[in-house]
Formats: sequence, structure tokens, C-alpha cells
Amino acid sequence: MTSANILVTSLDRGRVLELIDRASLRGPIAPASPAGRLSQALRAAVVVAPADIPRQVATLHSKVIYRTGRSRQTTQVQTVTLVTPSAADPVLGRESVLSPTGSALLGLTEGQSVEQPDDAGCIRRYTLLKVIFQPEAAGRFDL
Repeated sequence: MTSANILVTSLDRGRVLELIDRASLRGPIAPASPAGRLSQALRAAVVVAPADIPRQVATLHSKVIYRTGRSRQTTQVQTVTLVTPSAADPVLGRESVLSPTGSALLGLTEGQSVEQPDDAGCIRRYTLLKVIFQPEAAGRFDL
């Protein structure tokens, strides 16, 4: 499994770590779980002010196109918006940042890839292809 060096806003880092802390109140979070891996990645991430985040980086509430697949198998291209767990809705393409997919994509820059286990424990590669909408690039610091 590989991890990518991620770039996050100070606001996203604080919000997501708070979500992880709240989730840990319901029970321990395993280091190998999506939330555990994301917590580790956020603590090691390069943190910048929201106004300074490049528009090619997937942030909370960004709409992104990504490619995913297991090693040497058919890949899929999908579009999702990265949201908090309470706003997640697969039918509407809203992916929780604490899910395997959301935790893999948050903080990636266009063209960057990361490999992580999916819900079935299989290694899956996630590649961020395009950030369609990023709140910070649109001047939306309230999302």
C-alpha cells in the first residue's frame, strides 16, 4: 500500500479530524480503517490557508472525477462530491470523506494516485483526474 503526500487546508484538516474524533467516541478507530489512515495522512499533510490551496487539489465539498480499479483489472471513472458523513448520499454522488474512496481522494492533486484497501480488503488504486469544482477556488470559504 502506498500513501500520497497530500495538501489540505487548515479548515478541512480541523473539520475532518473533528469528525474522526467524534466517530471515535462510538468505538475505537483501527489505524488500518479509512478514518484511521485519513487521520494519519492529515497529521502528516502539508497544511495551507484555504485561500492558498491550488485549485487542482481535492478539498472538502469539491466535485471531482477520479479513476479507480484493482491491480491489472478494468478501471472505472466516476464523479463524486466529497462531503461530511452526514451529507453522504451515493445516489446523488456525495461521498463521505471517511469512506474508503473519500479518504483516498481528499488532499490529492490532479494526476496524483494512492493505493488503499477497499471495503473488501482488496488493494485499489485511486487517481484524481480532475477537480470540477473546488469551493476555495470559487471563493466559497463558508462550505
